[in-house]
Amino acid sequence: MSEAGTVLDAAELLLDVSAPAVIHEITCPEFTGDEAFPVKIRLANTGKIPTNVHVSVATGGSPSLLVEDVVLNPGEERILSFTDTITADRVMILP
Repeated sequence: MSEAGTVLDAAELLLDVSAPAVIHEITCPEFTGDEAFPVKIRLANTGKIPTNVHVSVATGGSPSLLVEDVVLNPGEERILSFTDTITADRVMILP
């Protein structure tokens, strides 16, 4: 605040610019037979700001096994899960 060119009062403002910080962990059996098995994806926001995460799990050319948009507040974690069955070796794509 100033009057007639003289500063009467001043304030300092420090802004912390943060990028979203999300970690993930995928849990599933290393080996499986032809029976259904669970797959779990743990997402955790270790940052200081809320973030949106788009999760899509697919196998080459097949329909997606999981598609979900997740909003995570700072310090929040979420576990997503689905069940799958395979009859031959394949690679899952988790972008």
